[in-house]
Amino acid sequence: MSDMVRTSRGGFDYLTAVIGIQARNMDALHQAGQAMLDGVSALARHQADTIEAVLASSASAPLPPLIAGPGIAAAIGDRIDALKTGITETQARSNILTELAARSAGEVSTILQTRFMAALDELKAALQQAVPEQPTGAPAPAPVKAKAPMPVAALTPAPTPARASAA
Repeated sequence: MSDMVRTSRGGFDYLTAVIGIQARNMDALHQAGQAMLDGVSALARHQADTIEAVLASSASAPLPPLIAGPGIAAAIGDRIDALKTGITETQARSNILTELAARSAGEVSTILQTRFMAALDELKAALQQAVPEQPTGAPAPAPVKAKAPMPVAALTPAPTPARASAA
């Protein structure tokens, strides 16, 4: 009887442990979602700042007018240089945005991986508590014997006298 009580108590403890593990998993998912929102928010703020800076630099730096004559090559050269500068600045801003996104994704991944590893350890511990190992030298439980399959003849109805006379 005490084995039965211990087994049911172990099962209840295991169920309680699994419910606790799932609650902590849900908390980790909440933290990961919050980290993702924070990352997206920072990314959006930085994108808005980038757009504002690009618009401000475009409006404040007028290009020299193209005029016909000997200065046209220099004016086109200035525009090409301005375009190259713009491309370089845009790439630098893009690199910053990419880095922010990677950091955010890394933080989310770390939260989830840490919780997943902890959940596996907790599950292992709960299982070891619910199903204790056999002490050394103790007899192993008897294996469950499978029933022999029922012969096919036992499944067919026995002939009745009415069937036997009809045949």
